Amino acid sequence: MSQLPLSRQAALYRYRIPLLAPLRIGDLQLSVREGLVVDLQEGQQRGQGEVAPLPGFSKETLQQAAQQLIDQLPHWLQGRQSLLTIPSAAFGMDCACAELSNADAIPLNPPCQGHPLLSGSNNKIIERWQNWQSPLPDLVKLKLGRQSLAKDIALLQKLVAISPDTRFRIDANRAWTLQQGISLLAAIPRACIDYLEEPCHELSETLALAQQQQVFIALDESARDAGFKLPASVWIRALILKPSLTGSINRLSEITRSAQSRGINVILSSSYESSLGISHILQLSQQLTPHQPAGIDTLQSFSANLLRTRQTDKPTLKLSDMELLWRS
Repeated sequence: MSQLPLSRQAALYRYRIPLLAPLRIGDLQLSVREGLVVDLQEGQQRGQGEVAPLPGFSKETLQQAAQQLIDQLPHWLQGRQSLLTIPSAAFGMDCACAELSNADAIPLNPPCQGHPLLSGSNNKIIERWQNWQSPLPDLVKLKLGRQSLAKDIALLQKLVAISPDTRFRIDANRAWTLQQGISLLAAIPRACIDYLEEPCHELSETLALAQQQQVFIALDESARDAGFKLPASVWIRALILKPSLTGSINRLSEITRSAQSRGINVILSSSYESSLGISHILQLSQQLTPHQPAGIDTLQSFSANLLRTRQTDKPTLKLSDMELLWRS
Protein backbone atom coordinates (compact mmCIF):
# COMPACT_ATOMS: atom_id res chain seq x y z
CA MET A 1 0.00 0.00 0.00
CA SER A 2 1.52 3.34 -1.05
CA GLN A 3 2.07 5.97 1.60
CA LEU A 4 -0.10 9.05 1.38
CA PRO A 5 1.84 12.28 0.75
CA LEU A 6 2.21 14.61 3.70
CA SER A 7 -0.07 17.62 3.69
CA ARG A 8 1.55 20.93 2.82
CA GLN A 9 0.85 24.48 3.93
CA ALA A 10 2.52 27.74 2.94
CA ALA A 11 2.32 31.36 3.98
CA LEU A 12 4.04 34.61 3.10
CA TYR A 13 4.61 37.38 5.65
CA ARG A 14 6.01 40.90 5.47
CA TYR A 15 8.21 42.31 8.22
CA ARG A 16 9.40 45.82 9.06
CA ILE A 17 12.27 46.29 11.52
CA PRO A 18 13.32 49.84 12.50
CA LEU A 19 17.06 50.41 12.37
CA LEU A 20 18.87 51.85 15.35
CA ALA A 21 20.34 54.58 13.16
CA PRO A 22 19.78 55.53 9.53
CA LEU A 23 21.78 53.29 7.23
CA ARG A 24 23.30 54.55 4.00
CA ILE A 25 23.06 52.00 1.21
CA GLY A 26 24.55 53.33 -2.00
CA ASP A 27 22.77 56.62 -2.66
CA LEU A 28 19.85 55.75 -0.36
CA GLN A 29 19.36 56.12 3.36
CA LEU A 30 17.26 53.48 5.14
CA SER A 31 15.65 53.88 8.54
CA VAL A 32 13.62 50.65 8.32
CA ARG A 33 14.56 47.25 6.89
CA GLU A 34 11.70 45.52 5.14
CA GLY A 35 11.44 42.00 3.80
CA LEU A 36 9.39 38.83 3.50
CA VAL A 37 9.30 35.50 5.28
CA VAL A 38 8.40 32.33 3.39
CA ASP A 39 6.84 29.87 5.84
CA LEU A 40 6.49 26.25 4.65
CA GLN A 41 5.00 23.29 6.51
CA GLU A 42 4.92 19.65 5.50
CA GLY A 43 3.45 17.29 8.06
CA GLN A 44 5.22 18.11 11.34
CA GLN A 45 8.21 19.75 9.69
CA ARG A 46 8.63 23.48 9.11
CA GLY A 47 11.01 25.63 7.08
CA GLN A 48 11.37 29.39 6.87
CA GLY A 49 13.35 31.64 4.57
CA GLU A 50 13.96 35.38 4.29
CA VAL A 51 13.38 37.34 1.09
CA ALA A 52 14.90 40.79 1.44
CA PRO A 53 15.83 42.72 -1.73
CA LEU A 54 18.34 45.43 -0.84
CA PRO A 55 17.23 48.85 -2.09
CA GLY A 56 19.86 50.38 -4.32
CA PHE A 57 21.52 47.03 -5.07
CA SER A 58 18.85 44.44 -5.88
CA LYS A 59 17.35 44.65 -9.36
CA GLU A 60 13.92 43.66 -8.03
CA THR A 61 11.60 45.44 -5.60
CA LEU A 62 10.03 43.88 -2.55
CA GLN A 63 6.64 44.02 -4.27
CA GLN A 64 7.96 42.15 -7.31
CA ALA A 65 9.49 39.46 -5.11
CA ALA A 66 6.25 39.09 -3.15
CA GLN A 67 4.16 38.77 -6.32
CA GLN A 68 6.38 36.09 -7.79
CA LEU A 69 6.21 34.08 -4.58
CA ILE A 70 2.42 34.39 -4.42
CA ASP A 71 2.29 33.18 -8.03
CA GLN A 72 4.67 30.26 -7.47
CA LEU A 73 3.91 28.98 -3.95
CA PRO A 74 0.81 27.09 -5.20
CA HIS A 75 3.17 25.01 -7.39
CA TRP A 76 5.08 23.96 -4.27
CA LEU A 77 1.83 23.08 -2.51
CA GLN A 78 1.00 20.74 -5.39
CA GLY A 79 4.43 19.10 -5.33
CA ARG A 80 5.60 20.81 -8.51
CA GLN A 81 8.78 22.81 -8.97
CA SER A 82 8.53 26.54 -8.35
CA LEU A 83 10.01 28.67 -11.13
CA LEU A 84 11.54 31.59 -9.27
CA THR A 85 13.64 33.94 -11.40
CA ILE A 86 13.98 36.79 -8.90
CA PRO A 87 17.24 36.29 -6.94
CA SER A 88 16.00 37.19 -3.44
CA ALA A 89 12.83 35.10 -3.89
CA ALA A 90 14.77 32.10 -5.19
CA PHE A 91 17.24 32.27 -2.31
CA GLY A 92 14.58 32.66 0.39
CA MET A 93 12.49 29.82 -1.02
CA ASP A 94 15.53 27.54 -1.26
CA CYS A 95 16.42 28.30 2.37
CA ALA A 96 12.90 27.47 3.51
CA CYS A 97 12.92 24.21 1.53
CA ALA A 98 16.38 23.26 2.82
CA GLU A 99 15.32 23.90 6.40
CA LEU A 100 12.15 21.91 5.83
CA SER A 101 13.97 18.85 4.49
CA ASN A 102 16.82 19.00 7.02
CA ALA A 103 14.94 20.18 10.09
CA ASP A 104 16.80 17.82 12.40
CA ALA A 105 20.23 18.36 10.85
CA ILE A 106 20.44 22.14 10.51
CA PRO A 107 20.86 24.23 13.68
CA LEU A 108 18.46 27.16 13.83
CA ASN A 109 21.20 29.40 15.18
CA PRO A 110 24.62 28.27 13.93
CA PRO A 111 27.55 29.82 15.77
CA CYS A 112 28.57 33.24 14.56
CA GLN A 113 31.78 33.72 12.64
CA GLY A 114 33.30 36.37 10.48
CA HIS A 115 35.43 39.46 10.70
CA PRO A 116 34.14 42.77 12.11
CA LEU A 117 32.78 45.44 9.81
CA LEU A 118 33.60 49.11 10.32
CA SER A 119 31.01 51.36 8.73
CA GLY A 120 29.38 54.73 9.39
CA SER A 121 30.71 58.21 10.04
CA ASN A 122 34.41 58.74 10.67
CA ASN A 123 33.75 59.77 14.27
CA LYS A 124 31.61 56.68 14.88
CA ILE A 125 34.22 54.35 13.39
CA ILE A 126 37.10 55.90 15.33
CA GLU A 127 35.14 55.87 18.58
CA ARG A 128 34.33 52.17 18.12
CA TRP A 129 37.98 51.43 17.27
CA GLN A 130 39.28 53.30 20.31
CA ASN A 131 36.78 51.62 22.66
CA TRP A 132 36.98 48.06 21.39
CA GLN A 133 35.89 45.73 24.19
CA SER A 134 38.41 43.01 23.36
CA PRO A 135 41.84 42.98 21.73
CA LEU A 136 41.66 44.75 18.40
CA PRO A 137 41.13 42.25 15.57
CA ASP A 138 43.96 41.25 13.26
CA LEU A 139 41.62 41.49 10.26
CA VAL A 140 38.69 43.85 9.70
CA LYS A 141 36.50 45.04 6.84
CA LEU A 142 36.28 48.80 6.33
CA LYS A 143 33.70 50.62 4.20
CA LEU A 144 35.17 53.59 2.34
CA GLY A 145 34.21 55.55 -0.76
CA ARG A 146 31.29 57.49 0.75
CA GLN A 147 33.16 60.76 1.23
CA SER A 148 36.12 62.56 -0.28
CA LEU A 149 39.27 60.55 -0.87
CA ALA A 150 41.17 62.86 1.51
CA LYS A 151 38.76 62.02 4.34
CA ASP A 152 38.97 58.31 3.54
CA ILE A 153 42.77 58.46 3.70
CA ALA A 154 42.71 60.41 6.99
CA LEU A 155 40.35 57.85 8.53
CA LEU A 156 42.47 54.90 7.45
CA GLN A 157 45.67 56.55 8.67
CA LYS A 158 44.05 57.12 12.08
CA LEU A 159 42.92 53.49 12.34
CA VAL A 160 46.36 52.20 11.33
CA ALA A 161 48.02 54.48 13.89
CA ILE A 162 45.85 52.98 16.65
CA SER A 163 46.47 49.38 15.53
CA PRO A 164 49.44 49.03 13.16
CA ASP A 165 49.17 45.22 13.06
CA THR A 166 45.56 45.08 11.84
CA ARG A 167 45.02 44.25 8.17
CA PHE A 168 42.11 45.88 6.38
CA ARG A 169 39.79 44.61 3.71
CA ILE A 170 38.79 47.92 2.16
CA ASP A 171 35.45 48.00 0.36
CA ALA A 172 34.99 51.11 -1.77
CA ASN A 173 31.90 49.95 -3.70
CA ARG A 174 33.38 51.15 -7.01
CA ALA A 175 33.75 54.72 -5.74
CA TRP A 176 37.22 55.62 -7.07
CA THR A 177 39.02 56.22 -10.32
CA LEU A 178 42.25 54.41 -11.08
CA GLN A 179 44.26 57.48 -10.05
CA GLN A 180 42.38 57.80 -6.75
CA GLY A 181 43.14 54.18 -5.98
CA ILE A 182 46.82 54.83 -6.64
CA SER A 183 46.72 57.91 -4.37
CA LEU A 184 45.22 55.94 -1.48
CA LEU A 185 47.84 53.21 -1.80
CA ALA A 186 50.60 55.82 -1.74
CA ALA A 187 49.32 57.28 1.53
CA ILE A 188 49.16 54.17 3.72
CA PRO A 189 51.47 51.25 4.60
CA ARG A 190 50.93 48.52 2.03
CA ALA A 191 51.25 45.85 4.72
CA CYS A 192 48.00 46.97 6.33
CA ILE A 193 45.95 46.01 3.26
CA ASP A 194 44.62 42.48 2.89
CA TYR A 195 42.80 43.44 -0.30
CA LEU A 196 40.80 46.19 -1.98
CA GLU A 197 37.22 45.21 -2.73
CA GLU A 198 35.80 46.76 -5.92
CA PRO A 199 37.87 49.98 -5.61
CA CYS A 200 37.18 51.50 -9.05
CA HIS A 201 34.21 52.54 -11.17
CA GLU A 202 35.09 50.05 -13.90
CA LEU A 203 36.33 46.49 -13.59
CA SER A 204 39.06 47.27 -16.13
CA GLU A 205 40.36 50.02 -13.83
CA THR A 206 40.27 47.73 -10.81
CA LEU A 207 42.26 45.09 -12.69
CA ALA A 208 44.73 47.74 -13.87
CA LEU A 209 45.16 49.04 -10.32
CA ALA A 210 45.89 45.53 -9.07
CA GLN A 211 48.42 44.85 -11.83
CA GLN A 212 50.20 48.19 -11.66
CA GLN A 213 50.36 48.40 -7.87
CA GLN A 214 50.64 44.65 -7.21
CA VAL A 215 47.82 44.74 -4.68
CA PHE A 216 45.27 42.02 -4.14
CA ILE A 217 41.65 42.75 -4.99
CA ALA A 218 38.24 41.22 -4.34
CA LEU A 219 35.26 41.30 -6.67
CA ASP A 220 31.69 41.79 -5.50
CA GLU A 221 29.39 43.95 -7.64
CA SER A 222 31.21 42.86 -10.81
CA ALA A 223 30.06 39.27 -10.26
CA ARG A 224 26.47 40.40 -10.75
CA ASP A 225 27.08 42.31 -13.98
CA ALA A 226 25.45 40.88 -17.09
CA GLY A 227 27.78 38.51 -18.89
CA PHE A 228 30.36 38.48 -16.09
CA LYS A 229 33.23 36.02 -16.46
CA LEU A 230 35.88 35.68 -13.78
CA PRO A 231 39.01 37.49 -15.11
CA ALA A 232 42.29 35.64 -15.40
CA SER A 233 44.21 38.07 -13.15
CA VAL A 234 46.49 36.51 -10.53
CA TRP A 235 45.71 39.46 -8.23
CA ILE A 236 42.12 38.39 -7.51
CA ARG A 237 42.26 37.10 -3.96
CA ALA A 238 38.54 36.77 -3.21
CA LEU A 239 35.10 36.68 -4.73
CA ILE A 240 32.37 38.11 -2.51
CA LEU A 241 28.97 36.51 -3.06
CA LYS A 242 25.80 37.92 -1.53
CA PRO A 243 23.28 35.05 -1.64
CA SER A 244 20.21 37.30 -1.72
CA LEU A 245 21.63 39.05 -4.79
CA THR A 246 22.95 35.89 -6.44
CA GLY A 247 19.84 33.70 -6.50
CA SER A 248 19.24 30.00 -5.94
CA ILE A 249 21.48 27.88 -3.75
CA ASN A 250 22.39 25.80 -6.82
CA ARG A 251 23.63 28.90 -8.66
CA LEU A 252 25.54 30.03 -5.56
CA SER A 253 27.18 26.59 -5.32
CA GLU A 254 28.16 26.55 -9.01
CA ILE A 255 29.83 29.97 -8.86
CA THR A 256 31.60 29.04 -5.62
CA ARG A 257 33.04 25.80 -7.02
CA SER A 258 34.20 27.55 -10.20
CA ALA A 259 36.12 30.22 -8.25
CA GLN A 260 37.56 27.74 -5.75
CA SER A 261 38.87 25.60 -8.61
CA ARG A 262 41.12 28.54 -9.51
CA GLY A 263 42.34 29.01 -5.96
CA ILE A 264 40.20 32.11 -5.37
CA ASN A 265 38.69 32.46 -1.92
CA VAL A 266 34.91 32.77 -1.87
CA ILE A 267 33.30 34.73 0.95
CA LEU A 268 29.56 34.68 1.52
CA SER A 269 28.34 38.08 2.65
CA SER A 270 25.10 39.56 3.90
CA SER A 271 22.95 42.15 2.16
CA TYR A 272 21.70 43.57 5.45
CA GLU A 273 19.38 40.64 6.07
CA SER A 274 17.81 40.12 9.48
CA SER A 275 18.84 37.40 11.92
CA LEU A 276 16.84 34.82 9.92
CA GLY A 277 18.74 35.44 6.70
CA ILE A 278 22.05 35.71 8.55
CA SER A 279 21.47 32.25 10.09
CA HIS A 280 21.03 30.75 6.63
CA ILE A 281 24.10 32.52 5.24
CA LEU A 282 26.13 31.10 8.11
CA GLN A 283 24.78 27.60 7.42
CA LEU A 284 25.71 27.90 3.75
CA SER A 285 29.13 29.26 4.63
CA GLN A 286 29.80 26.23 6.80
CA GLN A 287 28.85 23.97 3.90
CA LEU A 288 30.37 25.79 0.89
CA THR A 289 33.22 27.92 2.28
CA PRO A 290 34.17 26.37 5.64
CA HIS A 291 37.62 27.97 5.68
CA GLN A 292 36.40 31.51 4.89
CA PRO A 293 34.43 33.30 7.62
CA ALA A 294 31.22 34.82 6.29
CA GLY A 295 30.79 38.60 6.15
CA ILE A 296 27.79 39.00 8.41
CA ASP A 297 28.66 41.80 10.85
CA THR A 298 25.60 43.87 9.84
CA LEU A 299 23.08 42.94 12.54
CA GLN A 300 24.28 45.72 14.84
CA SER A 301 22.05 48.10 12.85
CA PHE A 302 18.84 46.19 13.67
CA SER A 303 16.56 46.99 16.60
CA ALA A 304 15.15 43.44 16.73
CA ASN A 305 15.77 39.85 15.67
CA LEU A 306 13.53 38.04 13.19
CA LEU A 307 12.44 34.51 14.25
CA ARG A 308 16.04 33.58 15.16
CA THR A 309 17.55 35.12 18.28
CA ARG A 310 21.09 36.10 17.40
CA GLN A 311 21.27 39.29 19.51
CA THR A 312 20.14 38.40 23.01
CA ASP A 313 19.79 42.03 24.10
CA LYS A 314 17.06 42.69 21.51
CA PRO A 315 13.48 41.42 21.09
CA THR A 316 12.69 38.70 18.56
CA LEU A 317 9.77 39.16 16.18
CA LYS A 318 7.41 36.21 15.71
CA LEU A 319 5.14 35.48 12.76
CA SER A 320 2.26 37.00 14.73
CA ASP A 321 4.16 40.31 14.73
CA MET A 322 4.23 40.45 10.91
CA GLU A 323 1.74 41.25 8.18
CA LEU A 324 0.25 38.15 6.55
CA LEU A 325 0.26 38.60 2.77
CA TRP A 326 -0.84 35.16 1.61
CA ARG A 327 -1.68 31.74 3.02
CA SER A 328 -2.90 28.43 1.71
